Amino acid sequence: MLEARNLKVSYGHIDAVRGITFRVEAGEIVSLIGANGAGKSTTLRAISGLIRPRAGEIVFEGKPIEKAPPHELVKLGIVHVPESRQIFGRLSVAENLALGGYRARDKHALSERLDYVFGIFPILKERYRRSSGVLSGGEQQMLAIGRALMSGPKLLLLDEPSLGLAPIYVQRVMDVISQLRDRGITILLVEQNVHEALHISDKTWLLENGRIVLFGKSGELLYNEQIRDSYLGGGI
Repeated sequence: MLEARNLKVSYGHIDAVRGITFRVEAGEIVSLIGANGAGKSTTLRAISGLIRPRAGEIVFEGKPIEKAPPHELVKLGIVHVPESRQIFGRLSVAENLALGGYRARDKHALSERLDYVFGIFPILKERYRRSSGVLSGGEQQMLAIGRALMSGPKLLLLDEPSLGLAPIYVQRVMDVISQLRDRGITILLVEQNVHEALHISDKTWLLENGRIVLFGKSGELLYNEQIRDSYLGGGI
């Protein structure tokens, strides 16, 4: 479904991503893990068109997309849920969801998408008329994902969905990510909670200083000494 080939991204003279190559198959959850500044979020921004790569290719369903603007990528089915959620706090839950569904063909299609989101996040139906700014952090994260789902994505880019959440919400969000995969949505996940990322994903790439230094099936990497010592604690 998605392939990055020798992808390079820079901020001025700083090389953030240094020639990475990876592939995401349809129906997978693939995790990008690594320390802060490793290039994980930059990779997602390049895929969603927020940053233009300096070199390399990004191919989605057989088509090169590295020069496409973000709104065209949304039409293709690529939707990005950024770090820190970035919901519109002054708008209601209903208004945030409506913004995500702006591409719905008509009211019936919009209603179907709302029902789909409410089936995954019943709490959003309860909070439908409430201001988004007063929701808990976990509820805001659910709203951010729900807003993305309103556009009908094929590929969902999730950047640090567990960041700042209480443990009970972390588990709920991870359960939802697995559920979305089961519903046919492909997911590229950037996550600092390496333990949870390895448990729910099919494959994982470890980034260090903008380069992929390790990759493989997530279940096998749980027992990799490099990852255990650096990210999971040597005693696990």
